[in-house]
Amino acid sequence: MMLLSFISFIIFILSPANGFAQGLSDSSWPMFRNNVTHTGRGNGFTPTSGTVQWEFETESEIFSSPAIGNDGSVYFGSVDNSLYARFPDGGERWKYTANLLISSSPAIGNDGTIYVGSADTYLHAIYSNGVLKWRFKTDGFIYSSPAIGSDGTIYVGSKDKNLYALNWFNGTLKWKFTTGGVINRSSPAIDTDGTIYVGSNDGILYAVNPDGTEKWGYPTGDKIESSPAIGEDGTIYVGSFDNYLHAVNPDGSQKWKYPTGGDIESSPAIGEDGTIYVGSFDNYLHAVNPDGYMKWKFETADKIYSSPAVDRDGTIYFGSADSFFYAILTNGLLKWKYQTGNVVYSSPAIGEDGAVFVGSWDKKLYSFGPLPRPTVIATNPENGNEDGSLSQPVIIQLSETIDSSSVSHLSVTVNGSVTGNIPGSVTASGDSIIFEHSTWFEPGETVTVTLSAKRSL
Repeated sequence: MMLLSFISFIIFILSPANGFAQGLSDSSWPMFRNNVTHTGRGNGFTPTSGTVQWEFETESEIFSSPAIGNDGSVYFGSVDNSLYARFPDGGERWKYTANLLISSSPAIGNDGTIYVGSADTYLHAIYSNGVLKWRFKTDGFIYSSPAIGSDGTIYVGSKDKNLYALNWFNGTLKWKFTTGGVINRSSPAIDTDGTIYVGSNDGILYAVNPDGTEKWGYPTGDKIESSPAIGEDGTIYVGSFDNYLHAVNPDGSQKWKYPTGGDIESSPAIGEDGTIYVGSFDNYLHAVNPDGYMKWKFETADKIYSSPAVDRDGTIYFGSADSFFYAILTNGLLKWKYQTGNVVYSSPAIGEDGAVFVGSWDKKLYSFGPLPRPTVIATNPENGNEDGSLSQPVIIQLSETIDSSSVSHLSVTVNGSVTGNIPGSVTASGDSIIFEHSTWFEPGETVTVTLSAKRSL
């Protein structure tokens, strides 16, 4: 009897459903829109200018949006049927080939497994070394991007009209929920209570319970290609081809709807202050206050398919069909833009170190570098008084010139102690940094000083 109980205990512990469930990776950007609530918000400090750190060319257009692994590797699909894995410096890691194009965006589990859909009708689960783990067949193309629940369940939509829930460990079906139209580009978002939200081309935003039953359906005026985003108060935001951005209460009732001048395929992002950002076929990026009124809008020269991403400073990044990749300040003014060779349909991903990745129809993935870290050549405050105090500001000579008009926050470390890290106490001038420092030094003492640019506009 004791032996039987012991064996039952072992079976219970080793069962995949009891103790080894796999959730989403905790990397800087592990899936489309970064997290299961689809806020599109990252934690990295990002580039001050549109300087390309590196670029990599595939054999066809890139619709897919990148995901970032724990080691900084970047994963993305291409119309050339391949899922690419590149090291943080752009070097090749591996390439996995499906039977048809990959425009779905990958999601990464906490064991490193990568999940991505393909037009070959399969959801592919790929080990971190690029080898196939399993695949699950649907009856339609998969352009929707997968999401990973806290219990490891994989959710993905298909053009066969179904939302699928799959077991993470072997790809077997848990359940499927049938909508009234194809699920094309809309990708599922997951609320804290486990409710799954997804849009369909029947024009309805569906709320699905964790057991696969319908909670409610919210009708818009046209098909939904946008992926829903969930605010901290539970409000669900989604765009529709009826030209509106819809805000829906957790019970399925309408909170408000905001009109744009065109269809909305872009998925909304939610800033830290609650501002909602979304692109439209009217060529504008719209910034909408939480009450549904316009904050500002920024015009590009063509339709916006790309979904915006928001960095730690509040800068908004997105692409346009005009071939430009844009960085916009929180007040709606242009920070910088970079021209690629074709439509930027892909949505950006933000790395922990501030690198920003995005694909283009010119077949390239672009990496925009993080803020440069100036290197100190030498400094020696030789003008110390006899009492050891510093009579004048320290001047640090740098190995590269800094545009003083662009620097807003620096951190200075003197002899291992951080100082001068308050904006205004440090100023930049050409290839020098000047800062006030209150520590006393012995006359003629050599002081070790290091400098890093924390933030810049």
